[in-house]
Amino acid sequence: MVKLPQKHLLFALFFFGFFFQTSLVSANTPQLVKDIYSGTNGSTPKYFVYNRNTGKLYFQATTPDYGAELWQTDGTVAGTSQVMDLNPGTSSSNPTYLTVSAGQLIFQAQNGSDTGICYLEGTSYIAMVTTLPSDFVMARRLSRTVFPKFDYGVFYQGVDGNNGNVLWGDGGQFYNYPRAVLYTNTNSYPLNKFLSLNSLNTLFRVDKTGANGNGDELWFVGYDGNQPDQAISQLLMTSYGTDDTALGNFTLNLSDDPYYPTADFVVFTADNGSTGTEPWVWRSFNIEQPVDLLMDINPGSASSYPQNVVYVYPLNLFFFQANDGSTGNEPWVTDGTPESFFSGSTHILKDIDPGENSGGFTVPMVAGSNVFFSSLGGLWITDGTEAGTSFVK
Repeated sequence: MVKLPQKHLLFALFFFGFFFQTSLVSANTPQLVKDIYSGTNGSTPKYFVYNRNTGKLYFQATTPDYGAELWQTDGTVAGTSQVMDLNPGTSSSNPTYLTVSAGQLIFQAQNGSDTGICYLEGTSYIAMVTTLPSDFVMARRLSRTVFPKFDYGVFYQGVDGNNGNVLWGDGGQFYNYPRAVLYTNTNSYPLNKFLSLNSLNTLFRVDKTGANGNGDELWFVGYDGNQPDQAISQLLMTSYGTDDTALGNFTLNLSDDPYYPTADFVVFTADNGSTGTEPWVWRSFNIEQPVDLLMDINPGSASSYPQNVVYVYPLNLFFFQANDGSTGNEPWVTDGTPESFFSGSTHILKDIDPGENSGGFTVPMVAGSNVFFSSLGGLWITDGTEAGTSFVK
């Protein structure tokens, strides 16, 4: 059994799963790609994102000479390097919210004088497209979208001293596209748990459970494909009230920094007070009823507690862990069709530990058309079918 030092474990496991698909490392031998911070200290690599156009993985790493900066790798020692010292010297640029939109790497970072939205030009030059507003206090989440008239655009959020919490959409000064306010609340209720959707839109939650608040709200904001300068906003669901949009509670953060660039549906969890905590779905093409119960997996008032949700782009499927009350916590898969419309669209993928015992579906990681995940203390892989779900190591 290969045992790696703690400082290398996360980095090596990530590459093991990711490059298993590209055959850059052998299927059964996890290995360290590079000791970025020499010695016993760790470089704390995080915020991994892969760009298919360049064939490279990008992430933040910290070294004593340059601080926290943007790094890239192709899975080899020679191909692993710092992209650029954006904030010169030992100060950090702190690249965060890394994402790939329309083949372009976009992220938020500091260059020593400004904090802004940056993009990677070529292989070693970082350009700051737009600085954040002067009244911008803190970025809670940087989401992303693709504008139909431009190569890319972004959503980002901040705290405006005059207007409370504000969500902006911005095509960037690089394209001379004006910044637009998509949503604002003067009470400064937190905006959180963002889900970026099908390249144009996003869902987010407004936390109004604090002082003078009524409860949580689920909002949709985005742009009209025919008129990208016209913002759209719609209240979809509340955790208060008595109408059809009211649910007992709901959550959107089913995975870390979720992003569904081509999905026309998104899975999240909610409790409507009668079916327990179950998977729900937002569907872009159903204008009259965009939010619906996906399936009452654990029938009645009991809950299946779905979690660890991931989206696989080539398959257009969502995977998650759930408990139906008889098979324990196991991996499930769905194409987003509510059970009330078509039975069987959401089903258990494989009962890994047969019976009421739980096999589990934890630490899922998407690699092309496959999902690597942990179950029964080992590494598993699935292609979305029961026959294609197997133990790796």
